[in-house]
Amino acid sequence: MNVALPSGSLATPTNGTIAVLVPGVGGEQGIIREDGVFIVDARLVFQVEQSFDPDRRFAFIQARGKSFTASDDTSNGLNHM
Repeated sequence: MNVALPSGSLATPTNGTIAVLVPGVGGEQGIIREDGVFIVDARLVFQVEQSFDPDRRFAFIQARGKSFTASDDTSNGLNHM
């Protein structure tokens, strides 16, 4: 399963937006195990705002883990996306 991530940002409560998600780069992939647990592998690319980095460099984040236990109906739908 592949999921594109169209928008997002990294922010702090006091400083506002630090970086903005670069759309079309990265995304979320995963597999559904036989027991229904979805194993996530998400890769995100953010571009840092100029106020935090004048060169507007990129931040690359990878997150892995278990997501949810899918029911039979949900897992069948996810396998066909």
